[in-house]
Amino acid sequence: MMRPAIIVMVKAPRAGAVKTRLVPPLSAHQAAALAACFACDVVRNMRRITPDTVIAYAPADGHAMIEDVLLCRNILTANL
Repeated sequence: MMRPAIIVMVKAPRAGAVKTRLVPPLSAHQAAALAACFACDVVRNMRRITPDTVIAYAPADGHAMIEDVLLCRNILTANL
């Protein structure tokens, strides 16, 4: 029997590149921090549904940033 899996698409939370419609009233860095919080919430909630959660990301060079965000919030315990 196949186990369900979830794929979560996450955009690297770079200031000036994410949640740009929130600037202003937020600063670009605040908008990026909010995007990071949203990403963490989504990944954490999906992992509650199934531990077989795959994290896809953009842009291609965003791996390290996304990994840092998820590791520092104890969402990941190993490399993406």
